Amino acid sequence: MELLRGRRIPARRHPPLEYPIALALAGVLVLMVLAAPRQAASSRLQSAALADQAAVHRAAAELVAGGESVDTLRAEAQATLAGARDTAVVATWLGVAGVGPPDRALERAADGLNAAERRPVAEAAAGVRFYADRLRGVLVGGMPEKAIVLSIQDQHLTAYERGRVVLETPVTSGRPPDLATDVGPMSVLRKDSPWTMHSPWPKGSANWYPDTQVQMVVWFTSTGEGLHDAAWQHGPYGPGSNTGPDASHGCVHVPLDAERVLYEWARVGVPVIVYPGDGSPLEAQLKQRTVDANGDPNTGARGA
Repeated sequence: MELLRGRRIPARRHPPLEYPIALALAGVLVLMVLAAPRQAASSRLQSAALADQAAVHRAAAELVAGGESVDTLRAEAQATLAGARDTAVVATWLGVAGVGPPDRALERAADGLNAAERRPVAEAAAGVRFYADRLRGVLVGGMPEKAIVLSIQDQHLTAYERGRVVLETPVTSGRPPDLATDVGPMSVLRKDSPWTMHSPWPKGSANWYPDTQVQMVVWFTSTGEGLHDAAWQHGPYGPGSNTGPDASHGCVHVPLDAERVLYEWARVGVPVIVYPGDGSPLEAQLKQRTVDANGDPNTGARGA
């Protein structure tokens, strides 16, 4: 005992050695409990990756044993790769989650397509096919109820409802470079039927055109771009038509029968995705975007 100012106070007592050991063990247990879900998730990801690799290896073995030449395997895989990259662009601009992992795996697989020997080319081709299918599944599974998707390269429009195609049609978009249809994620703003197209350019301008009536138009930008019929177009729609005599001033010409379906089907707010469709990697196509976060173009006025 100690004395302090004449009073007796008890000596300090230290806790038994078991107390700090117990507290330390409790802390370790808490950390283990908190880490368990992360470890389980990591284990699931590793298992899924191994399963994917096994599936790719099996498919590659079949390609190796098949009769196609190395050049044919490579060419088919490159076509699949281009389509998968376009799929990744559309999914990204639709805001679909989960695009990154299969897109990165796709590009890793594609690196092997330039090999000279059959086995590595087959392995790369199998990987490209596998992750292209994975990207399609991600897109279809994450699509909004309705969406309109347009490829500039293919001059082709596809309308989806709940992941299913409800309309496909060739189209003619704006003449590049000055009157090219804007690229990026947009949406249906309003619809008019009939509508008189009035040139935003003054008479005397190389881009001026006289007032022209269309039967119906589905607008998707605030600067005058819409999907509409074009009775004056006599040439074919589809690939290359955006550089021919019937190219538009920024709008998208749609054959009348398809326009009728589209006009009735599309409601205000439906996403409209206009993408390059040139088969280049995801980031390269995303950089070609010409609209802001609200879908407003930064390229100026457009017309019929």
